[in-house]
Amino acid sequence: MAENEKPIPNRILICSEEQFKTFSLPNFKTINKFKLTAHEGARVRKIDIGKFYHKQNINLFEYSLMFLTNLGDVNIFSSWHDFKRKYQHYFLKKEDIHGISSEGFYLKSSSEYQRFTLSARRADQLECHINVEEMENPDVSNETTANIIS
Repeated sequence: MAENEKPIPNRILICSEEQFKTFSLPNFKTINKFKLTAHEGARVRKIDIGKFYHKQNINLFEYSLMFLTNLGDVNIFSSWHDFKRKYQHYFLKKEDIHGISSEGFYLKSSSEYQRFTLSARRADQLECHINVEEMENPDVSNETTANIIS
């Protein structure tokens, strides 16, 4: 560490379903707080730390606090030094919440799911497909065999 650099103070983040607080260590003095329920009437449903990589340089990354509320919105807060909201978006209806490791699904219509991701580097890609082969059945004409899946 250079002579003119100051050491970064140790901090701890404490999260509940209603609020977030950062404290300095070792004296446990409150540095910052965000009251989610008081400001927006929401509660945290899922919470995790996300590691986001730079699009062009894989060696650059940052950690952010991500959480999904009971109202269906996803929030991303910056690192512990300033702890400010970077992003908020209403992705889901509150009854259609499905979240899997920074990805989510919601029911777009009665028969169609929509997939989304929080990471700019990790794009939505189809990872599975179904091959439909023609069945050999002499009782069924060739026009309908392409529509039958066994």
